[in-house]
Amino acid sequence: MGYEGPVSLEPMNTAPSQVWKRSTKDIFGPDAASDNLEVKADGHGVLVVAGRVSTPRPGTALIAVDAESGEPMWDEPRIGESWNCAIGAGGVLACADNARVDGLVATRVDFFDLQTGVVSASQTIRYPGWPSITAVEDGFVVLVEGTANIGLLSEIDPGAELVATVSFASELPDQRGRVVGYSRTGRERWAVDPPVNHLRLQQSAGSDMVALEDRKGTGFSIYRADTGERVHTSSRSGDLYLLYEGGFVIGSGRYTLSSTVAFHDSAGRYQGGLKGWQLASYRNWPSATVDRKRVPVLLAKRPAFGVVSAGTHAVKWTVPGIADDATQIDEDHYLLSTGDLYAANGGYTKSWTIVDADSGERSRAVSTGFGKTAVGFDGERLVLAGDRNADHSPNVPHLTAYDMRTGEAVWDSEPVDSKAIWRQFGRRLFLLQSAGNAFLAHYK
Repeated sequence: MGYEGPVSLEPMNTAPSQVWKRSTKDIFGPDAASDNLEVKADGHGVLVVAGRVSTPRPGTALIAVDAESGEPMWDEPRIGESWNCAIGAGGVLACADNARVDGLVATRVDFFDLQTGVVSASQTIRYPGWPSITAVEDGFVVLVEGTANIGLLSEIDPGAELVATVSFASELPDQRGRVVGYSRTGRERWAVDPPVNHLRLQQSAGSDMVALEDRKGTGFSIYRADTGERVHTSSRSGDLYLLYEGGFVIGSGRYTLSSTVAFHDSAGRYQGGLKGWQLASYRNWPSATVDRKRVPVLLAKRPAFGVVSAGTHAVKWTVPGIADDATQIDEDHYLLSTGDLYAANGGYTKSWTIVDADSGERSRAVSTGFGKTAVGFDGERLVLAGDRNADHSPNVPHLTAYDMRTGEAVWDSEPVDSKAIWRQFGRRLFLLQSAGNAFLAHYK
């Protein structure tokens, strides 16, 4: 399948205007709730969206929407409980959802034709808990988080009072889970029970590996996508990992001069490494998978960012400076950002720099209020959301574009709706409001 990283926004020469806007009732019909809308997956020019409905039975409706026109593509929505979905190789859509089977709550995995919504295969995982799913190589991996005595949302009395509890991760009870691998045709390949608390499935489309993170923050485990074999386990909270086609890399000793980066093949065998370097943060990336030719790293002894080849273990280039976060923002660029910089006369600020992934050439730096967040990059302009001078996040969905060749703002748009958020799906820009008067709108 090969590496599939973030892509650039379509050209944003001027402030975008609305192309189409769809409410929940436009998408799902007159019985849809107006206060619930989610995008569950995107790819191949399609958005897979979900929302609550009351008929033909209470539940969550799922349907594919054409990203260019905003029109539903299936004859009718599919009704389930909550749906977790991924689009894999060949445009296959797979969704995991809870269902009652022989009186017990289990996980049903359906494999759809993305264009028509026709189910080509279904599988059942008879293990209690909430499912998550990711596309991996030419198939899918489903994790069921072991939770006993769970019910279904559709079975809850509409007048029932729901109580939410908040706990520190360290206070959560230990839990087990089950991981199952499938081909894109829906055939079960393997099933394994991971270590206790390894219950956070990291998205890894484009890799032939999959990772599970400890929900208490103390380690992770890595598996082959074709066999389910566990090839690496870490129990140290400071370790990081990145996946790539044919292997993975582990970063140890983060924020220390003794930090190391170690490369492994898909069988877990050590292939070489670097001392004095650490992996760049991937927490805000859409996936834990990177291009094996450009693994992002940070130098430990002085502030510098660079990339290293997983094949040669050689550093290709470095750029000096502090970076709190390094994000691959499109096919050919990294976005370096620093935050929490305090100026006595200006409050907290944030600095943004684009770096060419092949050469390390840097753009001009842009300074904004701390409340800005990156939406996308069109190859010339960095589009940021949030009020230009705000030093808190989140805030109103303002949009500003900066020409990264000059560092100057080239256009600015007024907030559209205070409860909505800007999202990039594929190369397109969308405004999504998930609650209240929920809607999805495409801007161009």
